[in-house]
Amino acid sequence: MQKKKYCIVSGGKLFEVNKEIYDTYYQSKRKERYFSKDLKVENMKLSEDGEKITFIPSREDSLDRLMEKDMQFSDDSVDVEEMATKAIMIEKVKESLKLLTSDELELIIALFYEGKSEVQYSKDKEISQQAINKRKKKVLCKLKKYINL
Repeated sequence: MQKKKYCIVSGGKLFEVNKEIYDTYYQSKRKERYFSKDLKVENMKLSEDGEKITFIPSREDSLDRLMEKDMQFSDDSVDVEEMATKAIMIEKVKESLKLLTSDELELIIALFYEGKSEVQYSKDKEISQQAINKRKKKVLCKLKKYINL
């Protein structure tokens, strides 16, 4: 009785190998097919009695299909340098706000963080809107100097 030969093809050449290497090689090939095709492609499975079809969705979606489902993706056009610059500027503004007097800080918080108008703030403080506007301009100039240091 002749011994069975096991061969694998690699790099366009045929190699004779033992059964253990042969089995391992083809198991890895099967895994490769599984990961490259079976997970990416939708499949239908027919029950043993031939009565029922089961849909097996792909485990990996295409960009087109995800876009059809209105999936959101991160914006690749975000400029990292711009983000870093903004972060630095925000930090400078925070540090500069610490240098303001309590009245100046209250004005900035009311107008820029709480969204009050100059008219609303002037009514709260019982002073004219023009006076609030002048104070705001003065404080903004002061902040600009602090930030540009």
